[in-house]
Amino acid sequence: MEMKTPIQKPGFFTSPLSRHGWPRWLVIVMGVIGILYILNPTAGLFELLPDNLPIVGNLDEGVAWMLIWFGLTEIFEGRKPNIIVETPPASPWEED
Repeated sequence: MEMKTPIQKPGFFTSPLSRHGWPRWLVIVMGVIGILYILNPTAGLFELLPDNLPIVGNLDEGVAWMLIWFGLTEIFEGRKPNIIVETPPASPWEED
């Protein structure tokens, strides 16, 4: 008998947000906003949280990188078909 391995369901950080109900255009716009925030053409004049605050000062850059990550995931993975998750049938030898 051939053993099939179950297909792993993609995680939150590796699947496009459009598969979780977000509009595709909104995710891409948020990614562009993240890129603009990281590039920050005003040379630090526009900061949501000042970087001189310990730990908390880097949270806004972390959020911007997450926006970029989800935008890139949406662009490169958003057009692929959904993966069907198959679970193997329960073994008759397993106890509940």
